[in-house]
Amino acid sequence: MKVKIREVTDQNEIIKAFSHLYTDRSKVLLWQTSKSDKTKKTLIYCELVSIDQRKIYLTPFNAKMKNIIRKTIKTTNKIFIRGSYNGVLFKSSDFVINGETIEVPMPDKILLSENRRSDRFPIPENLYIYVKFQNTNSFTDSKNQRSSFKIFDFGQQGISINMTKKDSHYFEINNDYEISTINGKKLPKSFKATLIYQKVHTYIKNAKTQVLFKAGFKLKDPLPDEIYQQLLALTDQKEKNKKTA
Repeated sequence: MKVKIREVTDQNEIIKAFSHLYTDRSKVLLWQTSKSDKTKKTLIYCELVSIDQRKIYLTPFNAKMKNIIRKTIKTTNKIFIRGSYNGVLFKSSDFVINGETIEVPMPDKILLSENRRSDRFPIPENLYIYVKFQNTNSFTDSKNQRSSFKIFDFGQQGISINMTKKDSHYFEINNDYEISTINGKKLPKSFKATLIYQKVHTYIKNAKTQVLFKAGFKLKDPLPDEIYQQLLALTDQKEKNKKTA
C-alpha cells in the first residue's frame, strides 16, 4: 500500500477537505505538546461540528472532556489537528475556546495523505478532463442522461469522477461500464471499468452549500500508456504554470 502526501494551499480545496470531514462525521484527533515538557501530550478526539469560510468548529466526543477543555488545552500553545478523511493534517496557534467548542481559523496550508494500492494523481480543480461512457442500459432511462463526466483523479488502474445526485441514480456499485474516450482520446473497444464506490459530500463555496457525488472506478485493464502519459503531462504542466504565475 502506497501513501501519497501532498501539500494543499488552494483555499477552495482546503475548504472542500474540511467539508468532507463535516459530512462524513469522521473523528478528528487534536493534540498539543506541553511547552515545559516535550514528552507530555494532550490528545482529544473531536468532531467537526460546523464550518464556514473563515473557521472550523470542533467539540470533543467525550462529554467529560467538554467540561474541562479549558483546563486541558492551552490557547497560548499551538495545536495539531488530524482528520481521517484523506489524512487532513495542519497546525494552528491562533484559536479560541468558546464554551465546549474550539474555534480554529481556516488554515492557508494543509497536508493530505491517501492510501493507494497504486499511484493516483489529482486533477487541478480548474483543469477540465472528461471521461465518456458508452451508452448502456444504465443510461437509457432518460434521453437526456449525460455520459461525459469530469475526472477528479486518475491512475493506471483506476479513475474517480464527479457527478450530480441525478447522475448517481444511473450507476450501481459492482457494475461494469464501458468507457469510450478519455480527454477525447478513443479507448480500445470494450474497455471497461467496475464501479467500486460512490460517496456524497457537501462543501461550502461562495457562502453556499454545494452537494457533490464522487464515484470511483477500477479499470479492467491498465490505462493505455499514450493516454496515461498525456494526462500526466497535462497535470504536471498545470502545476508548473501555477508555480510560475
